[in-house]
Amino acid sequence: MKLNKEVNPPVLQRMYFCLRGMRDSFTEGCRPLIGLDGCFLKGLFKGQLLAAIGRDPNDNIYPIAVAYVEVEKYDSWEWFLNLLLRDIGSQNERGWAFISDRQKGLLEAIAELAPGAEHRFCLRHMYNNFKGKFKGQELKKMFWKAASTYSVNQHLKIMAEIQKIYPKKGAEQTPYEWLAEIPPVHWARCFFPTKTRYDVLVNNMNESFNHIIMEARELPIIDMFEWIRKKFMARIQVKR
Repeated sequence: MKLNKEVNPPVLQRMYFCLRGMRDSFTEGCRPLIGLDGCFLKGLFKGQLLAAIGRDPNDNIYPIAVAYVEVEKYDSWEWFLNLLLRDIGSQNERGWAFISDRQKGLLEAIAELAPGAEHRFCLRHMYNNFKGKFKGQELKKMFWKAASTYSVNQHLKIMAEIQKIYPKKGAEQTPYEWLAEIPPVHWARCFFPTKTRYDVLVNNMNESFNHIIMEARELPIIDMFEWIRKKFMARIQVKR
């Protein structure tokens, strides 16, 4: 828990929540891929809920830790990840892989606290950003082919086709240039390290979690954490 002491009396600024049983089950029995995301709270107490979500051996979502923070930024992500890695083990010990939507400050926080960690970008969100500048069904198909192929040669071939079909015109950025700015190890499946043994391309884990806790996001902070605890205690029992 972190208090904001700049006001008198001090008020709650952040609160971290990680249950030992959930933590131990994740580290002992789940793949080392962690989805990271944040969502807005909708009740009287504003702020955001950060969440680290995994998948169990039955491919069900598995909450690892959550935290209430005042806003999603580098400082709050750094605070959350520091506590998370303290609980589940450092990057050097465990070799964690992360998948995210490239949230504000998260890229820098992961680079600082887990240098060298595999960090995938959710392709659904990446494509939404891509199509904001480059529209068309043909380009959409080429984007997903380049991202999902298991062959490095095929990926390079598709990228070359994008560069050829959509050449440079004046000072405007081309689709090829936009994609080339992002290292393929973050978004192209053929470049993913094999250690994780999990070829997931989109961060459905956190999206499913955010949907499940929709009701809880309108509650006071302590009640919200208790709602989440009870909900997933019952959910895990049913799906075991």
